[in-house]
Amino acid sequence: MEEKKDLIIIMPLFNEEKTIHETINKWINVLNKLEINYQIRIFNDGSTDNSANIINNITNENKNIILYNNQHLGFGKTLYNAYKQAKDGEYIFHADSDIEIDPENFKLFWENKDNADLIIGRRNNREQNLFRFIASNLAKKFVAVMFSKSKKIIINDVNIPFRLMKRNTLDKILDTISPNYLYANLFISAYYLKNNLKIKEISVEYNKPKRKSHLDNIIKLSIHEVISLIQLIEYKIKNV
Repeated sequence: MEEKKDLIIIMPLFNEEKTIHETINKWINVLNKLEINYQIRIFNDGSTDNSANIINNITNENKNIILYNNQHLGFGKTLYNAYKQAKDGEYIFHADSDIEIDPENFKLFWENKDNADLIIGRRNNREQNLFRFIASNLAKKFVAVMFSKSKKIIINDVNIPFRLMKRNTLDKILDTISPNYLYANLFISAYYLKNNLKIKEISVEYNKPKRKSHLDNIIKLSIHEVISLIQLIEYKIKNV
């Protein structure tokens, strides 16, 4: 039987050959300093660049790094499957495969792991175009209005990947959401608010992404915003 890990980091990946080596090395350095019994699990969502080969070279030297290669499913399903798969960790952390948020920020998350049910980041100095700024704020408001038990309790960055969760709570959450939802983290945030669980937000410094996001396209962004709102309403109805 495989040893249970104190921490499993899940990392969805798609075409990040320019940053993935630096990202993994930074995480290894941070986790080793903290002396955590960890595993980093990278879920390759059908990358068409050299990402998988780069990671394979790292896994040959470090058995705490695991690569899963899958056909292209899209971010939502890949993230959901990654969460479901990480059943042998006491704590689960979602990290992006680039370094928009430096892994050095994680230390404060780990130090506070016993102080809340959800430790979640809040991006400072985040550079966004106007449309992404509006979309992010609408998502925050949608989730708060529909799910928060108290007007004083909100999550400012509802879809941020930088979040630390206890496995037993995450299992309950995953049973309530669909793998077809575009952004699983929206519904995870909603669950914590709906069930009045203790949430701690920690400010994290944000680095400008090294490649353009598909959500910089206003048409795609608008479509995703509408779909997410419909899915949130569906989730609300199903989990009254």
